[in-house]
Amino acid sequence: MALGLASTTGWAASAAAGVDAELDASASVQVDFRVISAPVVSGGSTLVRIDRGASAGLAPGDRVTFRPLGGSPVQGVVQTVEERESVVDVAQATDQLMPGVPGEVAVPASRLPGGEDPQPTDQGDYPPIEWTSDEVEWTEGTPLLAEARVLEREERPPVWRGRVYMTSDLIHDGVGAGRDDLFSRLGMDARGTNLFGFGGEFRIDGEVNMRDTQVADGQGEQDTLARLDRFSYALGGVRGEPRRIEVGRFLPREFPELGLLDGAEVSWRTGAGHSVGASIGYLPSNDRERSTGDTLQISSWGTLMVDEDQRFQLGAALQKTWHMGEADRQLFLARLRWSPNGPWSAFATAWVDFYDSNDPLKQDSVELTQAIASLSRRIGKYSGVSLSSSMNRYPSLLRNGIQDLGSSIITDGSNRRVSLSGWTRLSDVDRINVRADQWADQSSSGAGGEFGWGHQLDGPRIQRINTSVFYREGRFGAVKGLRTGIGGPLSGGSWRADLDAGLFGQARFDGSQADLFQGALSLGWDGIIGADWLLSLTTAYRFGDEQDAVSLGFLLQRSF
Repeated sequence: MALGLASTTGWAASAAAGVDAELDASASVQVDFRVISAPVVSGGSTLVRIDRGASAGLAPGDRVTFRPLGGSPVQGVVQTVEERESVVDVAQATDQLMPGVPGEVAVPASRLPGGEDPQPTDQGDYPPIEWTSDEVEWTEGTPLLAEARVLEREERPPVWRGRVYMTSDLIHDGVGAGRDDLFSRLGMDARGTNLFGFGGEFRIDGEVNMRDTQVADGQGEQDTLARLDRFSYALGGVRGEPRRIEVGRFLPREFPELGLLDGAEVSWRTGAGHSVGASIGYLPSNDRERSTGDTLQISSWGTLMVDEDQRFQLGAALQKTWHMGEADRQLFLARLRWSPNGPWSAFATAWVDFYDSNDPLKQDSVELTQAIASLSRRIGKYSGVSLSSSMNRYPSLLRNGIQDLGSSIITDGSNRRVSLSGWTRLSDVDRINVRADQWADQSSSGAGGEFGWGHQLDGPRIQRINTSVFYREGRFGAVKGLRTGIGGPLSGGSWRADLDAGLFGQARFDGSQADLFQGALSLGWDGIIGADWLLSLTTAYRFGDEQDAVSLGFLLQRSF
């Protein structure tokens, strides 16, 4: 493991030193955003909607960082981009990314208006621009683009868009006998348009994960896993083609809440924006390999645009599943989206399960098993408030989830959470964030609160300072903590330093186990290399009671 550590850090250091000149020539721009809807867990991924999109320079494959108050940064990858909003995949479920949580994403300056072609500084004479067209003749006095025709999708050349990435993290844990863990990942997420000449889109998303664990006593374990998360081909669903067909492994386009599907989906969209669709196929299991073939599903859905601007949408879906040939889930899903041209926005989704006499663990024939709702209001340009809530019960399924649950949990288990958050700018350089939440499950309840302050500086190396204090109650204890961080520009990218510290009080523990002080110090650098490459370097040290670990990691990603 020592050799692996030396080679990793040496490669990262030489890479960072060798690209300074190129970075200076293609600087990145930091774009701030806010979460605008509660996370949706689907197909093993957590999807989060943010309030920045193509107009702010975002593109699929961009790496984003969420900064929840009182919690560690959460990384994600932009999946789909709209004009003013985007959907981010954070890969794993987390309850920290509620509406109002801030974050940032670095985008190449060339994507922004004026970022690629700066205005000339001299006032010399330039030859007039001559416009020509091979398709039509232009007559003086008529509009320049009067006869211009938009190329259909199948007339355009094949285009690939996406990213390839490689990441590796080495962790040395000094507690007890000591151990070393090396986690590496190699993956690709790509979309190909019009590859076969009839205007469709091909999507592939997969990765290879490698893990190597070595313990001080000589024991070790190695594991390699290859997984395919997306592999599909879609036709239609674009301008002039209201019908859409997608086959393969994919998340349903309109209702990803239905889960990852190995099968086919057909949909049709009207001129007013309403849509209907249906799908059939198998649901991959929730195991690490995403194996399939045991659970068959059929579903149908529809969406209704309430207003002419298509900013108020109502939707509903029905799903029926069979596991190993036996009837399983009967699900109804309802959804509301409201984002008018104003300060308000709202989002809500509800899952309702229907049971019969074959479900002895459920007393009621109809049960609300999951609901997520959020209501946000912007107050001016730099302030806002958000109220969100969620509840979850455990449906009775033949198809097991990530873990097997006892019958008492399926019958009586539940959890609920309500959060209220707000943010505002006190001045051009100071902002504050406040959040309070309350939670309850079938046997206990608790609350939490957070307060954060951020300050912008004009220094050449330090341009931000963030500090937050927080308190959270859990079922088995409570934590009081502090998180602070600084950062700024460095070599065409940005550096960061964060410190997390907390006092964990554990219920029903005596002596030295009753209160544990634990902390983490992390340093990192992120930068755009040229116009296509992203390099991220990170190191962290975890210290305190029963904690002593150091980690080194890097991410190298190329967008195309």
